[in-house]
Amino acid sequence: MTVTLPPLNPVAPGNPITAELMNSILNSLTTLRDYLNHQRGTLTVTVQNQVGNTTILGAVVTVKTTGDDAASRPTRGAAYVGADVQAYVVDQLMPGGYTVTVEAAGFNPGTSPLNMTEAAAALTIKLGVSVPQFPIPNLFGMALSTAVQTVQGQGFTLARIIDSHGNDLTAGQLAPEVQPLPVLGQWPPPFTMAPANTPISIHASARADYIQKVAVPDLSGLSLDAAKALLAANNLVLGSATQAGGPPIPTPGGGPPIL
Repeated sequence: MTVTLPPLNPVAPGNPITAELMNSILNSLTTLRDYLNHQRGTLTVTVQNQVGNTTILGAVVTVKTTGDDAASRPTRGAAYVGADVQAYVVDQLMPGGYTVTVEAAGFNPGTSPLNMTEAAAALTIKLGVSVPQFPIPNLFGMALSTAVQTVQGQGFTLARIIDSHGNDLTAGQLAPEVQPLPVLGQWPPPFTMAPANTPISIHASARADYIQKVAVPDLSGLSLDAAKALLAANNLVLGSATQAGGPPIPTPGGGPPIL
């Protein structure tokens, strides 16, 4: 707090003491007296874990001034007092408004307003344990089976696995043909900080369906039965047969050679 005294002009020996000078001296003494007698209080802050209400050691308690006169009251830090007190204490705290902030490793910070009007004030601030967060792994390009193992191995869960055809896949029942499929996308994005057990969705490539093609054998000069047998040997079937210059030939029975 800044103390502003009335102006005191110097005088030389033999100069008369004027009423104005005497009043200035008296006003200065009164100002100093009021400042020294100004009420100062003691703030006691109890910091506890909100689970179990146990005392948190090693916290940092800061008392920051608020209000129009904040500039005249400096920010203060509390000191921990053990023994029977088990709390953080700030002495010689000027009256006025404050914000009390408590920080401790492994806990979410806590704040509380304070209006210091008495010679002593006490606060209890409870802190909640902060939730550890971990980076989401980058799954892009991984084989689907490897991506599933990575997600589960790092403590996350799988929300959904879907392929490019819109098919849902089950993590614990991946068919052998889909296990090597590459991951094309994920949510949340890679390296996002998230708590353990955060569900991750995976978009994997769809399994390619190939149509096997075979060469059509030459059926010239074969009977209908022989042509059908040759087609069957090549995984083909006879669709229809027509005799040159005549009506269609029934496929179940035999017939003349195919031209």
